[in-house]
Amino acid sequence: MNVVYIPIGLRILLILASILLVLFVIVSARKSQLDVRYAILWVSWAIAILIIGIWPELAYLISKAIGMQSVTNFVFLLMILLLFLLSYYSYIKMSKMNKELKKLNYELAVLKGIKKESEKEE
Repeated sequence: MNVVYIPIGLRILLILASILLVLFVIVSARKSQLDVRYAILWVSWAIAILIIGIWPELAYLISKAIGMQSVTNFVFLLMILLLFLLSYYSYIKMSKMNKELKKLNYELAVLKGIKKESEKEE
């Protein structure tokens, strides 16, 4: 197998970032700031980052399989992909919340109208 070169600074950054991410997710989940299913997603992602940081040969194999010249480029592409997917998911959730908010505002307006009508009748 070829010698895989990921700069030591990037490897240290990947390992530290994954450890800090796991700690942050655990603290957020314990404080009920993060839903458990999202905590599992984030911890899984942190473990994947940790694996790449510890065993860059795996990243090398994947990068060569998809035709990339540099393992570092693959790692950055992976991070950009994650950010893109999280952004997309956030917009989907935000869109659903906006629809629900409009529905609740409509229901509130109807209830206020009913209340005003009942107060007029009394």
